Amino acid sequence: MNLNNHTKPARTMKITNLLLTASLAFVLFPVSSMGYTAWANAYDGTSDNTIVLYHFNQPAESLTDSNAATGASSLGTANILTNIAHSQVGVSGKFDLAFQSDSPKTTANEGYAQLGNGGAFGSAFATSELSVEFWFKPFSSTPWSASGGLGYLVDHMYTLGGTTGFSMYFINNAGQVRVDVGNGTSGLTLSTSDLTWEADTWTHLAFTYEDGVGLKLFQDGNNVASVTSTDFGSLGADTHNLRLGNRLGSGYGSQPGVFDEFRISNVAYDYTPVPEASQSSMVVAAFALVLALGFLRRRRR
Repeated sequence: MNLNNHTKPARTMKITNLLLTASLAFVLFPVSSMGYTAWANAYDGTSDNTIVLYHFNQPAESLTDSNAATGASSLGTANILTNIAHSQVGVSGKFDLAFQSDSPKTTANEGYAQLGNGGAFGSAFATSELSVEFWFKPFSSTPWSASGGLGYLVDHMYTLGGTTGFSMYFINNAGQVRVDVGNGTSGLTLSTSDLTWEADTWTHLAFTYEDGVGLKLFQDGNNVASVTSTDFGSLGADTHNLRLGNRLGSGYGSQPGVFDEFRISNVAYDYTPVPEASQSSMVVAAFALVLALGFLRRRRR
């Protein structure tokens, strides 16, 4: 009697079950199919899509540009702080050091970071795809009070609701955020519903624009708002300086909080939350595959 003929079906079933376990792990907790999750890590500036990158580790910081095609090499050095009250670089950041604004909300022209040369920025950012992202730590769970005007996080538009450049700002004390972009002749806007903020807690903020898709806003990788536009075209070049924490020409105080790892890229990233279970699912799948391969090797002997 040949016992091997009776054990083959059992072995085959074991192998099948192990392979199904591995497949199920990847289906329930997909890893390779996830969107862009690198936002959760410190940026090293080596991406070909990076236009500018600020780590805020020193008062005068050279723009990091690895994409020479944008012409951003002409941007030179940005004096992040030039006798601006209520601003400081060197506070504890998300990954290293960071920029902090502790400006009174009623005091204009204080507590912001002015980044780079506006004219050179205009041509660098006039693209059909753009991602603007940074880490932000508010001092309060209600980051901005409506009585203090608009709480600008990022501005390269100058005119509220303008037709060139882009802006991102708080619009009320419920934590709602608005993003404006312009294509040179018209503007496109999205607004969020009430967002949750925790005092002294870092959150990652990003907005993307893509021609044929529209605007999207992300908080910690979650798409919290979007607006569709199929024929808006490339963004319009704006010659005004880029500011973090306020708008050039604003009569209101800057946005209080801490900013870190500010990056602009010429691609619209598909930001995605980092699944906590992804690592464990990979271990389960790998273990199941190893066992399955072990059974297959025994069968060949």
